[in-house]
Order: sequence, then C-alpha cells, then structure tokens
Amino acid sequence: MRRVLITGMSGTGKSSLVTGLAGLGYKAVDTDAGWCEPQPDGRQRWREDAIQALLATQDTDVLFVAGCEQNQVRFLADLREVEPRLRAIADCEIDTTIPLSQVVRAILQAAGAQLPG
Repeated sequence: MRRVLITGMSGTGKSSLVTGLAGLGYKAVDTDAGWCEPQPDGRQRWREDAIQALLATQDTDVLFVAGCEQNQVRFLADLREVEPRLRAIADCEIDTTIPLSQVVRAILQAAGAQLPG
C-alpha cells in the first residue's frame, strides 16, 4: 500500500488535484473537509485519530491525502530548516504551476499508479 501526502500552502492546487484524482477513480482525500477540528485561535488542525484511521485503511493500493494548510503552521517558524529536510525525504516534488492534467499525470507516475487511458 502506498500513501501519497500532497502538501503545499493554501492556493497551490491540492484540492483541485484531489478532485482530479478522485474523478479518475482513485481514493483521494482532501483533509480540509471533515478531517480537521477548530482550535481556540480559529485555525484548523488534523483530528489525529481520524487521520491515523484513514492512513490505516486497506481498501486501496494507493491513497492520496491532501493536508490542510493549517497543519503546516507548526513548520513555518522553522521553514529554512524543515523544507530542505522534507525535500530530502520526499519521493518526488511536482511543480503545480503546470496545467492540472499534467500535475495529475505526474503524481500518478510518481506513485506508480496506472495512468489514465
């Protein structure tokens, strides 16, 4: 089972990518919708129990999960240190300034998933 975490700041196209992948029949979850809980300061944070259960699902070979931007806030203060580490362990990095159809194709290739006809 492969789990593909789609990260990026707000407005980078995570939700559009999830919609595109789901439209092709892949299990793709946007965690902004129902997977987060409000914090006292008004921000959202992942419901860790729900995310753990999601990642443990075995009903698909490839699961695409887009993370809500607020969960990255804890990394922002250390961005100069954390970003190179994330890039170093990432299996791939996809430039989302290309057309959405190309982003979908690139992430499917990176995940080793079957490409659409």
